[in-house]
Amino acid sequence: MESPWVQEAPPTAKILAGYMVLRNQGDTVQVLDNVSATGFEEVEIHHSTIHDGIASMEAQDSLSIPPQDNINLAPGGYHLMLINGDHPLKEGDTVDFSLHFKDGDTVKVQATVRKDPTSSEGHGGDDDKEHHHHS
Repeated sequence: MESPWVQEAPPTAKILAGYMVLRNQGDTVQVLDNVSATGFEEVEIHHSTIHDGIASMEAQDSLSIPPQDNINLAPGGYHLMLINGDHPLKEGDTVDFSLHFKDGDTVKVQATVRKDPTSSEGHGGDDDKEHHHHS
């Protein structure tokens, strides 16, 4: 997993969005079928789309990552919805995720809360990749 981050929201927000790059270094499809995060009642996998100028978002039961490929959880596409946090988060705080895969593997990821999604700090630069290979 690379470049995990959570977008800061107003203190009264009940839902936050989480992003990262999911990499599959293995030879078989990996299926992410459950995600949990410390301090949140629930985490859902969602996909945002725009059809005929209308934005919509759908919950996904799972997310398949092809072998030797990756899926970018990013604004405007696939992302994680963190629901009902137990306290407000501000820039610089961290969120601990557990990514649960269909094959029984669990991958732990720590994401940093950020205000600006275009900030290069901790987000996608080649010099800033934290590798957690799932195979």
